Amino acid sequence: EPFWISRASLRKLENGLKERLLQWLSEDEKKMKKVLSILAKPINEQLQHRAVPFNKEKLALDNIVRLVDEMNEKNMLPAMCFNDDRNVCESLALRLCEELEDRERDFMNSAEFKTKYEIKDEEKFSKIAKRKRDMADKKKGEKNEDDDVKEEVEEVDPFAAQRARLKQVLAKFRLRGRGGGDQDMYDKMIERMKKGARGRDSTRTLLRLFERGIGFHHGALNTVERGAVEVLFRNGHLAII
Repeated sequence: EPFWISRASLRKLENGLKERLLQWLSEDEKKMKKVLSILAKPINEQLQHRAVPFNKEKLALDNIVRLVDEMNEKNMLPAMCFNDDRNVCESLALRLCEELEDRERDFMNSAEFKTKYEIKDEEKFSKIAKRKRDMADKKKGEKNEDDDVKEEVEEVDPFAAQRARLKQVLAKFRLRGRGGGDQDMYDKMIERMKKGARGRDSTRTLLRLFERGIGFHHGALNTVERGAVEVLFRNGHLAII
């Protein structure tokens, strides 16, 4: 038996089924009525179920997080979620963004974060480093013009490794498309959007969503906004639109 079902085999099955039903229709009306009764039951159940009014927007908002979580776990991202209402598109994107923000906030308030990842005394170190730079600049200014000796103050960031670990662990609160994305392209798109923002709420919302790998796309966006969403989705920075 072939493993794959071909179009030809499906057509053969369809024709055979038609012939058998026509045979029953002409030779065994009782059997035909029984078959129709069995086939009609699930159809009627579905019609009754679909006849009950329900809030489609609420249903989508209640399930979008669970759906994207499942797709992310199964490596099914990037993806596009379609809806003919632009307000629903934005609401779904924000719902997903808020969930990821809440998860990150909860993690950063957890004992695990404070023990393993929290960067302590960073502000104190920054003040000390600034003081050293100021002193070095002052010494350079006091040198004679004929003094060719160049002193370089080497600054070592003791928090660099810890920042890298923190960035890595916080990545789970951001969705990613395939390829990882080009950081230069991302920065370029963000800068272009900020320049053309002109106080647009949609731009501010998109900038917030981009930080979580999310976007939305509809006719009310301007050219810069639509272009940024499309480029960043293709580039791998956005995992879902």
